Amino acid sequence: MKTTKKLLSSLLIVAILISLCMTSALAAGNNTVTITSETSGHTYRAYQVFAGTYDSVSGKLTNVTWGTGVDSAALLTALKAAPTYGTSFTSCTTAADVANVISTNYATDTAFATAFAKLTAAHVNSTFAISGTPTGTGPYTYQITSLDDGYYFVTEASFSGTVDNAYTKYILQVVDNVTVTAKTDKPAIALKVKENNDATYQNTWNDAADYNKSNSVPYRIVSIVPDMTYFDTYYYQITDTISSGSTFDASSAKVYYVPSGSDMYTVETASGTGAGGTQLTSGFTVSSTGTGFTVTFNDLSATTNVPALGGGYIVVEYTATLNSSAVVGNPGNPSEVYLTYSNNPNNADGTGTGVTPKDEVVVYTFTLPMNKVNNDATPLALTGATFAIFTSQTDATTAAADPLTAANFATALTFSGSAGSYTRATSGGYTLADDGSGAYSISGLDQGTYYLVEIAAPAGYNRVATPVTVVIDSSYNDGSRSSTYVDGHIPDATNDQLTGVTVNGGTQLTVVNQAGVTLPETGGVGTKAFVVGGLALILLALILMIAKKRSASDKY
Repeated sequence: MKTTKKLLSSLLIVAILISLCMTSALAAGNNTVTITSETSGHTYRAYQVFAGTYDSVSGKLTNVTWGTGVDSAALLTALKAAPTYGTSFTSCTTAADVANVISTNYATDTAFATAFAKLTAAHVNSTFAISGTPTGTGPYTYQITSLDDGYYFVTEASFSGTVDNAYTKYILQVVDNVTVTAKTDKPAIALKVKENNDATYQNTWNDAADYNKSNSVPYRIVSIVPDMTYFDTYYYQITDTISSGSTFDASSAKVYYVPSGSDMYTVETASGTGAGGTQLTSGFTVSSTGTGFTVTFNDLSATTNVPALGGGYIVVEYTATLNSSAVVGNPGNPSEVYLTYSNNPNNADGTGTGVTPKDEVVVYTFTLPMNKVNNDATPLALTGATFAIFTSQTDATTAAADPLTAANFATALTFSGSAGSYTRATSGGYTLADDGSGAYSISGLDQGTYYLVEIAAPAGYNRVATPVTVVIDSSYNDGSRSSTYVDGHIPDATNDQLTGVTVNGGTQLTVVNQAGVTLPETGGVGTKAFVVGGLALILLALILMIAKKRSASDKY
């Protein structure tokens, strides 16, 4: 069958088995099975397994014989050879014998109900009744009419729906005018990213986050485990596509099974802080691709610690480094995930798959624009000004007091680039110089608080003596950034998208340098000139006084 077909769940079979010899049935040819489904596009077939006559006095199906829809001889042989249950049917020769064993021994055994449905599916013949065109606009109703009294095996012949769908599980039903519900039982998947320092979302799993370039970014994939009991094998492949701005760390990938009972994003794994979750070490492969990676379970139902009955989650945690190719600002650096899963229990070889919608998260990184001006707000088109950027205020304060110590601190960020254009990097220089016009551009920064320290000022200007505090603040639409459910949604204009970035309340940072000035000094050259001039005047006065005295003595 086509891979676009959908698997729906049946009603619980236990109750059906209990009622095998007790459920009412109308006169021959007057019975109808109505199947309700949330989706359109299904075609159902009904195969009569047991025939009989309804006894209105006893309320039971009597005179049980083999129905017209099965190869009775082959089915009986298969029952006798079945593992676990076969010995119960060793002495059976008729349909009534088989029905009596089922009713007596296995009325409450769900495992047997599943096994019997699989055996029946393998031995139906070409005699069946088929559903007509569904009615309604959702839920949809399908009717199989004109059925004789009996016990029927109902399966899905075809489905024309979307790729994210699956076939109907087998239905075993004693037929009168009965309605059964086709319950959707298929997996779903979601991708989340952990924010590192946002005041609201720090250390939570979200649809958006922001980081420095060169940071290792944590991701989490959460997928639902469906009921796999009707499948001989269950194919389950997670495909994660990572943007070119991120580099996948293959060694970081860890796979867990987390039992149900926790909300999708409050579950904990072995790497979490709470109890719950078992790390899986076998039954799957992790393969890197050119654009991401896959986690493939060729048979999830056979994987140790994963229950075939379904429930709980497969959780994949990994990291990817925001690299030098990361997009700064919008549209960010998206990653997306989808799930390919078995969707046709009718195929013993496990073929037939459905595909979930893609789910996406976005990681952002930002630019710090900065201008250097004098006290008149004029750009300083001078070379010689250099800065360092710290994430620690304490380190920045120490470096500001003694710029020669700046290189000693681990919180001094390193950058690649030159002449005013720099990018955050794991290694490189820690000092930043302008482009000659007083402009700086520093890209690849996470939101948060930084501290700028001027290492050297332009010639003729005073160095800024204290750290300059810089706040880069990002804002997002509210959307479902902290979503706690699998929604299969892709962020858009109204969900989880970056709407703006501000620096210290504006769009850029301005750093002011004051021009240097020359102040008068005591003991300076000017003062010395006054002193020398004063001594000369005193000497001249003495000479004149001596000369005057000599002139007076000459007269006498």
